[in-house]
Order: sequence, then structure tokens, then C-alpha cells
Amino acid sequence: MKIKEKIYFGLLILLYFIVRISYWVTHDETPFSDIADYVRIGQQVVENWDFAHFHPFWLSYKPPVLPLFLAFYFKLRGSFNLDFWPLFQTVFHFSSLLFLLFEIRRVNKCLLVPGLYLFVFALSKSSVFWSFKPSTEYISEAFILSLSAFTLYTLRKKTVLNFFVLGLLTMTSILLRPQFIPFLGIAIPMAFLIKAKPKEKIKMATAILLGAFLTWLPWGVRTYQLYGTPIFTSTQGPYSFLWELGKVNYTSPMNEIITTDVSELQMTAESRFKNDFEAMTFANSVAKGWLKANFPTYLSLIPFRIWNSISDKSEALTHLPRNDLFPNYADWILLNKDSFFVVSGIFGLILSLYFTPVLWPLFAIPMVQWLMGTAFLSYPRIIDPALPFFYAGNYVFFTFIRDFVRRKRHNPPKEANSLLQKFSKSI
Repeated sequence: MKIKEKIYFGLLILLYFIVRISYWVTHDETPFSDIADYVRIGQQVVENWDFAHFHPFWLSYKPPVLPLFLAFYFKLRGSFNLDFWPLFQTVFHFSSLLFLLFEIRRVNKCLLVPGLYLFVFALSKSSVFWSFKPSTEYISEAFILSLSAFTLYTLRKKTVLNFFVLGLLTMTSILLRPQFIPFLGIAIPMAFLIKAKPKEKIKMATAILLGAFLTWLPWGVRTYQLYGTPIFTSTQGPYSFLWELGKVNYTSPMNEIITTDVSELQMTAESRFKNDFEAMTFANSVAKGWLKANFPTYLSLIPFRIWNSISDKSEALTHLPRNDLFPNYADWILLNKDSFFVVSGIFGLILSLYFTPVLWPLFAIPMVQWLMGTAFLSYPRIIDPALPFFYAGNYVFFTFIRDFVRRKRHNPPKEANSLLQKFSKSI
């Protein structure tokens, strides 16, 4: 790396931290709602290894990874003070980003792509906004980065141990946010598509499954001891699915059609069931019954949810403004959510699969966890962990458009000047 390039990357790294720290020191907010629940569970984990959402009924309502992250931070901090939480999770986020930049650099000779990703993540408004909060959004973004980086690393090294660690990392992501579940379905077939002997492919696929299983096992053992049946992630799933559906009908054991909603199911659960697993099982039956009777309606909701997460800039779980992070011109340089640039960025990432297919994790991982989220909810924040990746895709999209226009004008770009060719130039 030349001196000019080192200075360029050094300035971008400095920008990454300056923007975030400037935001942290000028804002203050006490956690509330779901965020406060995660903080409280993290405190309980430190005190008595208790993951209960509201003891003693909702014992496994939240997935365990964010409470474990918070518990680890509280242990290091020596108190339940959250003052240094933004820095704590940003260290993890930046380490994951740096890992990904090194892996992209190994795949692509041009420093332009790593520089582009560093620039986008440094100035991503959604990333800066969530870096302040003890919520799943910023940690999920960091896990997308680390999963993308380690997938590239695993495909480069092609060892059984690396596939084992990939399974471990994938399951950790799932236990943070179940939206990562589809990637497990991608990672296992991936082992069979690499160039290796059949026995090695089987070993690698088995290693992914073993890494995932051993990561999940402590949670599975805990829930088995509580309910006599292991739970995959948490008991929250059916309530998330039903949350936006309003009033739904289900058939009682007496063959009566009963109308209910998610609030009633949760408020009456403690009086009707022995524990939250039984309540979840019943809520699952309600959700499955509604889905079976209204599947076309459900399918029609998905495009709306996708578009809402792309276009809606509002946010819950905050009293702070989401779109104006700074009160002066500094806010202008940040990359805010814009439906046009999100869509064009997605198209750009699709195009990148043609020009540099080896970088497919940069498209697949943010995409599948976002789309999985829209299967349950239309919250605008569902897309936030994937937004910086979509921003970065605009480089490929607009460069492709530029080169296409030049070709139409019978003036093809010279190889030395074509940024798109530099992008796709692999080792």
C-alpha cells in the first residue's frame, strides 16, 4: 500500500470514529421499551444467569446473544453503567469491518472497493444512529460484516476447522436475530459447491452443522430443563408474526370461531398456560391457522412490508431524531435512507454478482436477513443493518450505467480508466 493510500484509509478510519463519538457525546437517552428489556435481562444474567423477560412466566422470550453481550460488557465495566456501551459495540463493529476490508482486498487487487466500504460505513446515518443504543440493530450489522468476512475467508482457506467456526458464527447470529436463519441454509450447500473431494465436502458440511449445534446446545439444554423440550431461539416468534395482523380468528377445541389479537394472547397467557413455551405453542397454532386460511393475503403483505422498510424513515425505540443526527452542516455529509438509492444499490449488488461473483456474501447475507425480517414485520428498522451494503452497491450500479452510456455512444471506456473493470479484476 502506497503512502497516499495509507493516508486515505487513515483519514477514513478517523472519520468513522469522529462521526460516532461526536454523536455519542452530544446525545443522551435512557433505554425504554424493548431496549430496556434487553438491558434488564443483561443485568439479570450478570446477577444470577437469568434470561427471563418478565419472571417467572416469560423465561425465554428474548434470544440470548444481545443479553450475553450486555452481560459481558457489565462484567468488564464492573457496574451496570451504559456510558461506554457505544464504544464497546463499536470496537466489535469496526473489527468486523476491518476483517471484511482485508478479505475484499485479498479477492480484489484494487483498493477502491475496500475504501468504498469503509467510506460508506463511516458515514452511514443508520449505522451511526444505532451505534448509540443497546439494541440488536448495530450488533446485527456487525455480525453481517463478520459473517461476510469469515465466509470469504473460509472459501479461500477451505479447511474443515474454518467451516466449523463458520457454523459457530452463523448460529451465534441466529441467536441474536432469527432473521439470520436462511444463511444456515446457504452455508451448508456452499460446502458442496467448492472444489474438493467428495469426502472433504461432506466433512465441511458436517463441520458447519456441528459448529452450529454446539453453539446452540447450551441454550437448548437450558430450555429443555425448563420445558422438557428444547427451543431453537426464543418464544417470541409467533407474537412477532401476529403483531401487525390485528384481529385474527382461530378455532377452539369446542369448534368455536374465536377472535383475538397479539395483545390479548400475551396478556392472558400467564393465566391460561403453565409457562411461555405452552403459550408460544398455542400462539403458533393461531398463527398457522391464520396463515392457512389467509395465505394469499399474507403474500400480498410482503411487497408492502419490503417497500415500507425501504421508504419509511421513521423509527421506534427512540426519543431522538433519526434523520437529523447533528444540528448543523455535519449532518449533510451522512448517508441517509433514500428509497431510490436503496433500490439502485440492490441492483448494483446484483450486478456485482456478475462482475465479481466471489464477493457474493456481500449481497446474500444482508439481503436474506432483511427479507426474512419482512416475512414477520414491516418496521422501517428491519432494513437498517443491511443499508450500508445497499449504499455501497450504488457504485457498481452507476458505474455500469456510465459505461453502458459510453458504449451506446460508440466510445467504450479504456481499460485503464474503467472503474468497473478495476472492481471486477480478481487475483
